[in-house]
Amino acid sequence: MYFSELKGKVVIVTGGNKGIGKEIALEFSKLGSSVIILGRDSKSLKATKNLLDKNSHGNLYFQLDINNINKINECIDEIFEIYNRIDILVNDAGINIAKEAFEVTEEDWDSVLDTNLKSLFFISKAVGKKMKMTGGGKIINMASQMSYVGYVKRAAYRSSKGAYYS
Repeated sequence: MYFSELKGKVVIVTGGNKGIGKEIALEFSKLGSSVIILGRDSKSLKATKNLLDKNSHGNLYFQLDINNINKINECIDEIFEIYNRIDILVNDAGINIAKEAFEVTEEDWDSVLDTNLKSLFFISKAVGKKMKMTGGGKIINMASQMSYVGYVKRAAYRSSKGAYYS
């Protein structure tokens, strides 16, 4: 590990147990941050935390369905109680239900928009309140190229990502 401005920072990564979120969490840990990963799958959360621990200390994971707003608030309160601050939030959790627009059901639409947009707002709100108490922080929202362009079987996903820029 080398010198980094991120050493010792407290970083939360939603969806930090898989895919892009996992890679983001690993990079923060390589820079010496304490990384808290949030996700639904306990097995991959544990495995990813073990990888994080090879690079930095103070890493945790929380099994969390980010669509449960009450649980978001409880989780963020617990994280803040442990660390007394949150420096960075990376909103990476997201889903896509790949269907032709004519086949998308209301349930599909709600599931994608709730996960990709609604939960992002409410976790940012919960973390933002904590950041404000300690002088600020950074919130990073992972978008998609589909924020700008359409693609087949991505009507709900494209809408959820494009809404960031409304």
